[in-house]
Amino acid sequence: MVAETTSENNSSTEAVVTAEEKERTPKFVNSNNNEIALVFPGHLPTLLKEDISHPHVIFHHNNLDSVVRSICLPIPTGLQLNDGASYEGLDTADFKGAEFLKQGGDVSAQDALVLGIRTAQNFPGLDKIGDQLLSKARVASNPMTEMTFQGNSMRVLALNFSMTPRNRKEAESIRDIINTFRRLMYAEPTGDSGYTVKYPAMFRIEFLSGENPSEFFPVFYDCYLTALQTNYGAQTGGFIQVNENDSMYQQISINLEFAEGKMLTRRDLYGKGGSITPIPNDQAMKDENPDEAAITTSLGELNRIKRENNKTEEKPTERTVAPSPNQVYFEQTIFGIPIPKYDMYGNPLMEGEGYDGGMI
Repeated sequence: MVAETTSENNSSTEAVVTAEEKERTPKFVNSNNNEIALVFPGHLPTLLKEDISHPHVIFHHNNLDSVVRSICLPIPTGLQLNDGASYEGLDTADFKGAEFLKQGGDVSAQDALVLGIRTAQNFPGLDKIGDQLLSKARVASNPMTEMTFQGNSMRVLALNFSMTPRNRKEAESIRDIINTFRRLMYAEPTGDSGYTVKYPAMFRIEFLSGENPSEFFPVFYDCYLTALQTNYGAQTGGFIQVNENDSMYQQISINLEFAEGKMLTRRDLYGKGGSITPIPNDQAMKDENPDEAAITTSLGELNRIKRENNKTEEKPTERTVAPSPNQVYFEQTIFGIPIPKYDMYGNPLMEGEGYDGGMI
Protein backbone atom coordinates (compact mmCIF):
# COMPACT_ATOMS: atom_id res chain seq x y z
CA MET A 1 0.00 0.00 0.00
CA VAL A 2 1.42 3.38 -1.03
CA ALA A 3 -0.10 6.64 0.18
CA GLU A 4 0.79 9.93 -1.47
CA THR A 5 1.73 12.88 0.70
CA THR A 6 0.08 16.27 0.33
CA SER A 7 1.95 19.33 -0.82
CA GLU A 8 1.36 21.65 2.11
CA ASN A 9 3.71 24.61 2.23
CA ASN A 10 3.53 25.22 5.96
CA SER A 11 6.25 22.66 6.74
CA SER A 12 9.31 24.23 5.16
CA THR A 13 12.54 23.54 7.01
CA GLU A 14 13.50 27.20 6.58
CA ALA A 15 10.55 29.39 7.54
CA VAL A 16 10.27 33.02 6.44
CA VAL A 17 8.71 35.45 8.90
CA THR A 18 7.59 39.04 8.67
CA ALA A 19 8.96 41.85 10.82
CA GLU A 20 5.72 41.96 12.80
CA GLU A 21 5.95 38.25 13.62
CA LYS A 22 9.69 38.19 14.28
CA GLU A 23 9.38 39.23 17.92
CA ARG A 24 7.07 36.29 18.70
CA THR A 25 8.72 33.84 16.34
CA PRO A 26 11.00 31.18 17.86
CA LYS A 27 14.66 32.00 17.40
CA PHE A 28 15.47 28.74 15.60
CA VAL A 29 13.26 29.72 12.60
CA ASN A 30 15.50 32.61 11.51
CA SER A 31 18.43 31.73 9.29
CA ASN A 32 21.45 33.76 8.17
CA ASN A 33 22.86 33.50 4.66
CA ASN A 34 23.04 29.79 3.78
CA GLU A 35 22.71 28.57 7.36
CA ILE A 36 19.44 26.81 8.06
CA ALA A 37 17.60 25.34 11.01
CA LEU A 38 15.89 22.00 10.52
CA VAL A 39 12.43 21.96 12.09
CA PHE A 40 10.05 19.04 12.53
CA PRO A 41 7.10 18.98 12.39
CA GLY A 42 6.65 21.79 9.92
CA HIS A 43 3.86 23.45 11.88
CA LEU A 44 5.92 23.65 15.11
CA PRO A 45 6.53 27.43 14.66
CA THR A 46 2.77 27.91 14.38
CA LEU A 47 2.22 25.93 17.58
CA LEU A 48 4.75 28.09 19.39
CA LYS A 49 3.12 31.30 18.21
CA GLU A 50 -0.26 30.06 19.39
CA ASP A 51 1.12 28.79 22.72
CA ILE A 52 4.26 30.60 23.92
CA SER A 53 4.87 27.88 26.56
CA HIS A 54 4.79 24.97 24.09
CA PRO A 55 7.71 22.63 24.99
CA HIS A 56 10.36 21.68 22.44
CA VAL A 57 14.06 20.86 22.24
CA ILE A 58 16.83 22.48 20.20
CA PHE A 59 20.16 20.87 19.30
CA HIS A 60 23.04 23.27 18.61
CA HIS A 61 26.53 22.18 17.56
CA ASN A 62 30.00 23.63 16.99
CA ASN A 63 30.74 22.31 13.48
CA LEU A 64 31.41 25.43 11.42
CA ASP A 65 31.35 23.59 8.10
CA SER A 66 27.75 22.43 8.39
CA VAL A 67 25.06 24.56 6.74
CA VAL A 68 22.61 23.23 9.33
CA ARG A 69 23.22 25.23 12.47
CA SER A 70 20.48 23.77 14.67
CA ILE A 71 17.76 21.13 14.81
CA CYS A 72 14.43 21.75 16.49
CA LEU A 73 12.12 18.91 17.48
CA PRO A 74 9.16 18.43 19.79
CA ILE A 75 9.74 16.96 23.23
CA PRO A 76 10.78 13.34 22.66
CA THR A 77 8.49 10.43 23.39
CA GLY A 78 11.23 8.97 25.60
CA LEU A 79 13.67 11.00 27.68
CA GLN A 80 16.06 9.46 30.21
CA LEU A 81 18.97 11.05 32.09
CA ASN A 82 21.41 8.72 33.84
CA ASP A 83 23.29 10.10 36.86
CA GLY A 84 25.68 7.91 38.76
CA ALA A 85 28.36 7.70 41.43
CA SER A 86 31.05 5.07 41.90
CA TYR A 87 31.87 3.57 45.29
CA GLU A 88 34.24 0.78 46.30
CA GLY A 89 34.47 -1.36 49.41
CA LEU A 90 37.56 -0.88 51.59
CA ASP A 91 38.71 -3.57 54.04
CA THR A 92 39.46 -1.71 57.29
CA ALA A 93 39.86 -4.74 59.61
CA ASP A 94 43.65 -4.51 59.99
CA PHE A 95 43.60 -0.75 60.55
CA LYS A 96 40.84 -0.88 63.14
CA GLY A 97 42.40 -3.91 64.80
CA ALA A 98 45.70 -2.08 65.15
CA GLU A 99 43.94 0.98 66.56
CA PHE A 100 42.12 -1.23 69.08
CA LEU A 101 45.38 -2.82 70.21
CA LYS A 102 47.05 0.57 70.44
CA GLN A 103 44.34 1.75 72.79
CA GLY A 104 44.92 -1.25 75.05
CA GLY A 105 41.70 -3.07 74.39
CA ASP A 106 41.11 -6.68 75.41
CA VAL A 107 41.83 -9.14 72.60
CA SER A 108 40.14 -12.53 72.54
CA ALA A 109 41.97 -15.71 71.54
CA GLN A 110 40.04 -15.74 68.25
CA ASP A 111 41.05 -12.13 67.57
CA ALA A 112 44.69 -12.95 68.24
CA LEU A 113 44.55 -15.98 65.92
CA VAL A 114 42.96 -14.08 63.03
CA LEU A 115 45.21 -11.05 63.48
CA GLY A 116 48.31 -13.24 63.53
CA ILE A 117 47.28 -15.13 60.42
CA ARG A 118 46.41 -11.95 58.50
CA THR A 119 49.75 -10.44 59.48
CA ALA A 120 51.66 -13.52 58.29
CA GLN A 121 49.81 -13.97 55.00
CA ASN A 122 52.50 -12.11 53.06
CA PHE A 123 54.85 -15.04 53.58
CA PRO A 124 54.74 -17.64 50.77
CA GLY A 125 52.52 -20.61 51.51
CA LEU A 126 51.11 -19.25 54.76
CA ASP A 127 47.94 -17.97 53.12
CA LYS A 128 46.64 -21.52 52.49
CA ILE A 129 47.78 -22.71 55.89
CA GLY A 130 46.04 -19.75 57.47
CA ASP A 131 42.78 -20.58 55.71
CA GLN A 132 42.99 -24.13 57.03
CA LEU A 133 43.65 -22.93 60.57
CA LEU A 134 40.68 -20.55 60.45
CA SER A 135 38.45 -23.29 59.06
CA LYS A 136 39.54 -25.67 61.80
CA ALA A 137 38.93 -23.07 64.50
CA ARG A 138 35.53 -22.22 62.95
CA VAL A 139 36.29 -18.52 63.04
CA ALA A 140 36.48 -15.91 60.27
CA SER A 141 37.73 -12.38 60.06
CA ASN A 142 35.30 -9.48 59.88
CA PRO A 143 36.51 -7.25 57.01
CA MET A 144 34.73 -4.21 58.52
CA THR A 145 34.18 -2.98 54.96
CA GLU A 146 33.47 0.71 54.44
CA MET A 147 32.44 2.38 51.20
CA THR A 148 34.95 4.78 49.67
CA PHE A 149 33.90 7.34 47.05
CA GLN A 150 35.64 6.93 43.70
CA GLY A 151 33.94 9.64 41.67
CA ASN A 152 30.78 10.55 39.80
CA SER A 153 29.92 8.89 36.52
CA MET A 154 29.80 10.62 33.16
CA ARG A 155 26.16 11.49 32.58
CA VAL A 156 24.28 10.07 29.61
CA LEU A 157 21.10 11.48 28.09
CA ALA A 158 18.88 9.25 25.93
CA LEU A 159 16.15 10.66 23.67
CA ASN A 160 13.64 8.83 21.49
CA PHE A 161 11.78 10.49 18.63
CA SER A 162 9.07 9.06 16.38
CA MET A 163 8.51 11.08 13.20
CA THR A 164 5.62 10.61 10.79
CA PRO A 165 5.68 12.98 7.80
CA ARG A 166 2.45 14.61 6.64
CA ASN A 167 3.82 15.90 3.36
CA ARG A 168 6.89 15.96 1.14
CA LYS A 169 8.58 18.80 3.01
CA GLU A 170 8.35 16.97 6.32
CA ALA A 171 9.66 13.79 4.72
CA GLU A 172 12.68 15.75 3.48
CA SER A 173 13.12 17.29 6.94
CA ILE A 174 13.23 13.83 8.56
CA ARG A 175 15.81 12.70 6.02
CA ASP A 176 17.98 15.79 6.59
CA ILE A 177 17.71 15.59 10.39
CA ILE A 178 18.95 11.99 10.44
CA ASN A 179 21.79 12.73 8.02
CA THR A 180 22.83 15.80 10.02
CA PHE A 181 23.05 13.88 13.29
CA ARG A 182 24.94 11.06 11.55
CA ARG A 183 27.36 13.44 9.82
CA LEU A 184 28.18 15.33 13.02
CA MET A 185 28.72 12.07 14.92
CA TYR A 186 31.64 11.01 12.74
CA ALA A 187 35.21 12.34 12.92
CA GLU A 188 36.78 14.34 10.10
CA PRO A 189 40.36 13.54 8.93
CA THR A 190 42.81 16.37 9.51
CA GLY A 191 44.61 15.67 6.25
CA ASP A 192 44.66 13.50 3.15
CA SER A 193 46.56 10.68 4.88
CA GLY A 194 43.75 10.00 7.36
CA TYR A 195 46.36 9.28 10.04
CA THR A 196 44.72 11.72 12.47
CA VAL A 197 41.15 12.94 12.87
CA LYS A 198 39.48 15.89 14.53
CA TYR A 199 37.04 15.38 17.37
CA PRO A 200 33.45 15.03 16.16
CA ALA A 201 31.04 17.88 16.76
CA MET A 202 29.99 18.83 20.25
CA PHE A 203 26.30 19.47 20.92
CA ARG A 204 24.36 21.76 23.21
CA ILE A 205 20.82 20.63 24.05
CA GLU A 206 18.20 23.11 25.23
CA PHE A 207 14.77 22.16 26.53
CA LEU A 208 12.55 25.19 26.09
CA SER A 209 9.06 26.35 26.84
CA GLY A 210 8.60 28.92 24.14
CA GLU A 211 11.94 30.73 24.13
CA ASN A 212 12.70 30.26 27.83
CA PRO A 213 14.54 27.34 29.43
CA SER A 214 12.12 24.88 30.99
CA GLU A 215 12.43 24.14 34.70
CA PHE A 216 10.87 20.70 34.28
CA PHE A 217 13.43 19.20 31.92
CA PRO A 218 17.08 18.41 32.63
CA VAL A 219 20.00 20.79 32.24
CA PHE A 220 22.60 18.93 30.21
CA TYR A 221 26.08 20.27 29.55
CA ASP A 222 27.87 20.28 26.21
CA CYS A 223 28.09 16.72 24.98
CA TYR A 224 29.01 14.29 22.23
CA LEU A 225 26.61 12.10 20.28
CA THR A 226 27.70 8.58 21.23
CA ALA A 227 24.90 6.49 19.72
CA LEU A 228 22.39 6.92 16.92
CA GLN A 229 19.87 4.16 16.23
CA THR A 230 17.53 4.66 13.29
CA ASN A 231 14.47 2.47 12.71
CA TYR A 232 13.42 3.26 9.17
CA GLY A 233 10.34 1.03 9.46
CA ALA A 234 9.02 2.01 12.88
CA GLN A 235 5.45 1.64 11.62
CA THR A 236 4.77 -1.18 9.20
CA GLY A 237 1.78 -1.66 6.94
CA GLY A 238 2.57 0.56 4.01
CA PHE A 239 4.71 3.25 2.44
CA ILE A 240 4.35 6.94 1.78
CA GLN A 241 5.00 8.16 -1.76
CA VAL A 242 7.22 11.19 -1.29
CA ASN A 243 7.31 12.06 -5.00
CA GLU A 244 6.75 10.34 -8.30
CA ASN A 245 10.11 8.57 -8.03
CA ASP A 246 10.54 7.72 -4.34
CA SER A 247 8.74 6.37 -1.28
CA MET A 248 9.43 5.84 2.42
CA TYR A 249 7.98 4.06 5.44
CA GLN A 250 5.07 5.71 7.18
CA GLN A 251 7.12 6.41 10.31
CA ILE A 252 10.82 6.64 11.22
CA SER A 253 12.11 6.60 14.80
CA ILE A 254 15.54 7.61 16.07
CA ASN A 255 17.19 6.90 19.42
CA LEU A 256 19.94 9.33 20.41
CA GLU A 257 22.43 8.99 23.24
CA PHE A 258 24.62 11.90 24.34
CA ALA A 259 27.48 11.86 26.86
CA GLU A 260 28.62 15.04 28.57
CA GLY A 261 32.10 16.24 27.67
CA LYS A 262 33.27 16.42 31.28
CA MET A 263 32.52 14.93 34.68
CA LEU A 264 30.41 17.36 36.69
CA THR A 265 30.50 18.33 40.33
CA ARG A 266 27.64 19.59 42.51
CA ARG A 267 28.93 23.13 42.04
CA ASP A 268 28.75 22.77 38.25
CA LEU A 269 25.09 21.81 38.48
CA TYR A 270 23.79 23.88 41.40
CA GLY A 271 26.39 26.51 42.28
CA LYS A 272 28.07 27.20 45.61
CA GLY A 273 24.99 27.67 47.79
CA GLY A 274 22.31 25.24 48.86
CA SER A 275 20.10 25.82 45.83
CA ILE A 276 18.32 22.88 44.21
CA THR A 277 17.71 24.78 40.96
CA PRO A 278 20.14 23.72 38.22
CA ILE A 279 22.31 26.44 36.69
CA PRO A 280 21.76 26.92 32.94
CA ASN A 281 24.75 26.13 30.77
CA ASP A 282 25.76 29.52 29.40
CA GLN A 283 29.47 28.86 28.86
CA ALA A 284 30.97 29.32 25.40
CA MET A 285 31.03 26.10 23.40
CA LYS A 286 34.42 24.68 22.51
CA ASP A 287 35.69 25.18 18.97
CA GLU A 288 35.61 21.98 16.95
CA ASN A 289 38.77 22.89 15.02
CA PRO A 290 42.11 21.91 16.60
CA ASP A 291 44.01 24.58 18.50
CA GLU A 292 46.92 25.32 16.15
CA ALA A 293 48.88 27.17 18.83
CA ALA A 294 48.51 24.23 21.23
CA ILE A 295 49.65 21.81 18.50
CA THR A 296 52.74 23.91 17.77
CA THR A 297 53.60 24.12 21.48
CA SER A 298 53.10 20.37 21.91
CA LEU A 299 55.32 19.55 18.94
CA GLY A 300 58.08 21.78 20.35
CA GLU A 301 57.86 20.08 23.76
CA LEU A 302 57.89 16.64 22.10
CA ASN A 303 61.03 17.48 20.13
CA ARG A 304 62.74 18.76 23.29
CA ILE A 305 61.96 15.50 25.12
CA LYS A 306 63.32 13.49 22.19
CA ARG A 307 66.57 15.48 22.21
CA GLU A 308 66.99 14.92 25.95
CA ASN A 309 66.39 11.18 25.54
CA ASN A 310 68.90 10.96 22.69
CA LYS A 311 71.56 12.60 24.85
CA THR A 312 70.89 10.10 27.64
CA GLU A 313 71.08 7.10 25.30
CA GLU A 314 74.34 8.17 23.65
CA LYS A 315 77.23 6.08 25.05
CA PRO A 316 80.85 5.88 23.85
CA THR A 317 81.72 2.78 21.85
CA GLU A 318 83.82 0.44 23.96
CA ARG A 319 85.59 -1.21 21.06
CA THR A 320 85.81 -0.05 17.47
CA VAL A 321 88.11 -2.74 16.02
CA ALA A 322 86.79 -6.27 15.77
CA PRO A 323 89.21 -8.94 16.98
CA SER A 324 90.43 -11.76 14.82
CA PRO A 325 88.02 -14.73 14.70
CA ASN A 326 90.72 -16.83 16.33
CA GLN A 327 91.23 -14.44 19.23
CA VAL A 328 89.50 -14.95 22.53
CA TYR A 329 89.43 -12.13 25.06
CA PHE A 330 89.29 -13.31 28.68
CA GLU A 331 88.94 -9.83 30.16
CA GLN A 332 86.48 -10.65 32.93
CA THR A 333 85.75 -13.38 35.41
CA ILE A 334 82.68 -14.63 37.23
CA PHE A 335 83.53 -16.26 40.55
CA GLY A 336 87.12 -16.61 39.28
CA ILE A 337 86.13 -18.34 36.00
CA PRO A 338 87.41 -16.36 32.95
CA ILE A 339 84.83 -15.69 30.21
CA PRO A 340 85.20 -13.67 27.02
CA LYS A 341 84.09 -10.07 27.03
CA TYR A 342 83.63 -9.91 23.24
CA ASP A 343 82.38 -12.38 20.71
CA MET A 344 84.32 -13.23 17.56
CA TYR A 345 82.91 -10.16 15.78
CA GLY A 346 83.76 -7.65 18.48
CA ASN A 347 80.28 -7.40 19.98
CA PRO A 348 80.26 -7.07 23.77
CA LEU A 349 78.77 -10.09 25.52
CA MET A 350 77.90 -8.26 28.76
CA GLU A 351 76.92 -4.65 29.07
CA GLY A 352 75.45 -2.58 31.79
CA GLU A 353 75.64 0.83 33.29
CA GLY A 354 78.83 1.16 35.35
CA TYR A 355 80.30 -2.12 34.05
CA ASP A 356 84.05 -1.83 33.43
CA GLY A 357 85.02 -5.42 32.64
CA GLY A 358 86.45 -6.12 36.07
CA MET A 359 85.93 -9.09 38.35
CA ILE A 360 82.34 -9.79 39.37
